[in-house]
Amino acid sequence: MKRLKKLIVAAATAAVALSPISAKAQLVEGAIEGIINYMASLYEVNFNYVLEHQPTYSDCGVVILAAFCPADNTVYINVEAVKEASDNQVFSLFVAAHETAHAVQWNLGIGGMDSGAVTIETELQADCLAGDALSWMFSKLASVSGEEYEQMGYLVGLAAAQVGDYDYHDSAHHGTPEQRLSFALRGFTGENFQACLR
Repeated sequence: MKRLKKLIVAAATAAVALSPISAKAQLVEGAIEGIINYMASLYEVNFNYVLEHQPTYSDCGVVILAAFCPADNTVYINVEAVKEASDNQVFSLFVAAHETAHAVQWNLGIGGMDSGAVTIETELQADCLAGDALSWMFSKLASVSGEEYEQMGYLVGLAAAQVGDYDYHDSAHHGTPEQRLSFALRGFTGENFQACLR
């Protein structure tokens, strides 16, 4: 477990290099920004992002944890809230990658985001895209063994499952824990992000 923690820190430290924030920035914030910048570059899309340390206002309303707002094409992340939301060390990175995936969907007109309708399928595709981005982060930015890569995938899957629910009658239902885990791992273990676009 100690080695796993070191690998997460190594990957996050490397991701900071992709971040334009100052060297004094916190590791998690830099890693979040690195993931956002990586996904924007990979999909060749332009959007804004705001990293705050408290709830913030967007054109879509108050953002307590994290959200993508299509009205202003902006990803909002409350860094402190996502860090405190889970003991899972990759949870904050998963949340950031998931919300960034919504920006990708919106800007590319995929997953139903272009119509403004967020469905379970939209959410699951975003989980898949997030899993793919985190796979890149852990496999390319940190030297991990096959076993350690599997452990990272396990943590990514747990992060996705943590945001699932069984409230089928709620319009905000985003998928069951099992569905969210499955799609995040599809992205994490897939050959590339194309697996998420099918």
